[in-house]
Amino acid sequence: MGQKEEAQQTPGVKDDTVSDWAKGYVALALDLKLLSNGTDGTFGGQANATRDLLVTGAYEAKAQYVAPGSTPTPTPTPTPTPTPTPTPIYQPPVSTPTPTPTPTSTATPTPSSTPTPTPSDAPTSTPAPAIENVDAEAGTVAYTTRIFYTPDAGNVLRIKTQADAFSVPNVGDDASGLSEAYQSGSNIANVEVGDHIGLYEVNAVTGAVVRFSDIELNGTKIAVEPPYLTVGDIGDFELGSQAGTIRFTGLLLPSGATKWMILSGSAPLDMPAAGSIFDGQAYTKDETTNTWADIEYFANAYTHIVLAATDDDGRIIRYKPLAYKDPPRGFKRFKWPGWSN
Repeated sequence: MGQKEEAQQTPGVKDDTVSDWAKGYVALALDLKLLSNGTDGTFGGQANATRDLLVTGAYEAKAQYVAPGSTPTPTPTPTPTPTPTPTPIYQPPVSTPTPTPTPTSTATPTPSSTPTPTPSDAPTSTPAPAIENVDAEAGTVAYTTRIFYTPDAGNVLRIKTQADAFSVPNVGDDASGLSEAYQSGSNIANVEVGDHIGLYEVNAVTGAVVRFSDIELNGTKIAVEPPYLTVGDIGDFELGSQAGTIRFTGLLLPSGATKWMILSGSAPLDMPAAGSIFDGQAYTKDETTNTWADIEYFANAYTHIVLAATDDDGRIIRYKPLAYKDPPRGFKRFKWPGWSN
């Protein structure tokens, strides 16, 4: 059957009844079902072969026998002819231009609708409270008035004068642009009966109104000019005892006056108010020489002099403004209003 090599390579049966050289053949025969073990499980290699076993073994062997040469020769797989590797042909590199990126258009943002603000209530304006217990009085100069009031710490005063009554400002209004700074007790000039003075107490830093008062002026609140000295009250000028000086030749105190006072300067002097304290110095007579005190004058100019007859406290009873001109013109050496030189 051509199974010699297979029989030699097959592990032999483990059966002591079989000769060692035949164990491989017996194992292969059993495997191919050509023979079979006995009923006791052994091959029984020492037992005699019966005719029926020989016939059965021969039949099985024939059935499995394949004649030599009948096995088809396998068709050899053709070996593919290798394709020759083509010789590479040099191709110069093609420069591919880098495309210019197309700018992406930015969409114009749609403006969001502005919400309509809800109107808020307008702030409530608070009228400035009145400055209490304040009024005007006659000033120290004729045709002036003045006000005495001390503002709170951090505040200052401002005033404005007009012919009509004021509208009350609101707390916090800026009064710095419509009024002028004022010091308590200072004279307020250029006023007339019927005028109104707006007195503002404001914040010293911001000018915001804190308090306000409208003061209407009447005749008692404006200083008037005192009466003049008469011709019989005052004499003439004469040269003094010292160079550059002059003096009065004679003076007679009017009724109610107790002393003379004098004030001089290079410019016209303010007209004092009736009953005010005169801001001058005492003018006296030397009883030994029976002459009045010397008065210095300005060379080559006018010397302005105010002579006042006052009471013991210095309040003006009568007065007279005078002007002495150097060099003198003729005998008269001063200009007396209403008098000829």
